[in-house]
Amino acid sequence: MDQAVLKIKELNPSAVVPHMFCLLGMTAFRFFCDVMNIPLVGNPAAVMALSTNKWQTKAVVASHGVKVPEAEIISKGEVPKMQPPFLIKPCNEDNSQGISLVRELSTLQNALDNAFQFDHELLVERYVPLGRELRVAVLQMDDMSLQLLPCIEYFLTEEDPIRTAEHKLVTDKSGKPMGLASGGRKCPADIDETLREKLRDLATRSHKALGCRDYSLYDVRVDPQGEPLLHRGVSLLLICAQERGRSHGSASWARPEDSL
Repeated sequence: MDQAVLKIKELNPSAVVPHMFCLLGMTAFRFFCDVMNIPLVGNPAAVMALSTNKWQTKAVVASHGVKVPEAEIISKGEVPKMQPPFLIKPCNEDNSQGISLVRELSTLQNALDNAFQFDHELLVERYVPLGRELRVAVLQMDDMSLQLLPCIEYFLTEEDPIRTAEHKLVTDKSGKPMGLASGGRKCPADIDETLREKLRDLATRSHKALGCRDYSLYDVRVDPQGEPLLHRGVSLLLICAQERGRSHGSASWARPEDSL
């Protein structure tokens, strides 16, 4: 860590565009930039620390009127009070590692054992029947308004109704992530104006509630009645911005000129 700080001082950057999306990269290294008075594109360390905890994120956005699935949090030795069907999710793990859909109590223990490999706290979340699975992003403009970017739709089936790690990552034989999985998605998604406005409202409320800066992005489940519910906030904006005609650099990835 000390070597990293020395290297940053040596480089003396005018601004930093983060490309580290591990926990340390999203929190500690962004904090270093703040301490060293280096302008940083995107969300600061405190916002990233909040957004990496699914339970805290849900609580904050729900207090600002965003619809979220019913949920509870449990630690080792505890069992959910909720009755199936529900999702078991490690609170602080990314890329759906350790996630399971529990339809019957007979599968609960295996789901708990799997999830506790990744975190000491688990989110138990009411399963929302399959409607649509969307990734929704907003980009902060020069006048501080938020522009809704084209959404990504992930195609799921009743037999395979949730996105797990296998949908998101390609791994080697040892299980080490080697890259992102492809296929099963469309960007821009086909969205009518009614749903678009609901998504815009959800993303705008969430962005402001979490204290986001420059941009923010959310995984959203749309139920069979067409109502969007927030699953979680995430950190990558690239695909959505590219579909809007912005390159990795020009979206600034968001906005280095504002940081400066």
